[in-house]
Amino acid sequence: MASDTRNVKLGVCKVFYDGNDLGYTQGGVEFSVNTMTHKVNVDQFGKTTINETIIGRECTIKTPFAETTLQNMQALLPNLSLTLEGSLIQRLGVDTGIGVSLLETAKMLTLHPINKKDWDFSDEVIVPITNTPGQLTFAYDLEKERIFNTEFIGYPDPASGALFYAGNPFTDAPNKTFTITTATGSVVTGTGFTAGMTGKMAMLGVIDSSSVLGAGLLPRKLYYVKFVSATTVSLHNSYLDAIAGTGAVAITGAGTGTGQRLTVLN
Repeated sequence: MASDTRNVKLGVCKVFYDGNDLGYTQGGVEFSVNTMTHKVNVDQFGKTTINETIIGRECTIKTPFAETTLQNMQALLPNLSLTLEGSLIQRLGVDTGIGVSLLETAKMLTLHPINKKDWDFSDEVIVPITNTPGQLTFAYDLEKERIFNTEFIGYPDPASGALFYAGNPFTDAPNKTFTITTATGSVVTGTGFTAGMTGKMAMLGVIDSSSVLGAGLLPRKLYYVKFVSATTVSLHNSYLDAIAGTGAVAITGAGTGTGQRLTVLN
């Protein structure tokens, strides 16, 4: 491949968690992949490695959030709820969290370079199943902003083993990405859907600046597919809902049209 100076990239990113933009960061977002291996040795070659086998891989995302709101704190501490006084947020109560499954409360996290349009997924990093155990640190300092320093951990999809995706998922590969043509109630109709997609991970996006998602839907958010018929599926926030066929996400509303894409991630 010929060298191209346009491949040298700079810039910061937006952090979307469960489809919501978590706001400004300070100090840079760090995405890292750690691959663990087992080195094979035999007596005849001493300590010289004769082979090496991958035994695991993990990804982490370190994020210093500058918007230290109670809503962000709630997003970064799993399984907690805010107390409201009418429409005003009053407080967030934090317990020990003992017994909380981070997999069951995991959500999709995506990193989107700010030099790309919101509808441009060409340089996206997508971690479909990720969570933070609540390792949150921040300081009260006279001359420094208060920062939520947080670390997210990616988990593999139980069905496919997929850990993360890099680049644009919205390609037109057969049985991979589908143009949404119509929407009625909680059912998306299109072409190429199969019963085997039940329970698969999916996300929604738009392919041009004129398209917006229908009411109640978010791009860069994890949904699950429930097969309905030869040409229809319903979308769900929960894997268990997708299997059971309950709790479908409504997709009615302005903006649902041919400019939108549904992609199955595994």
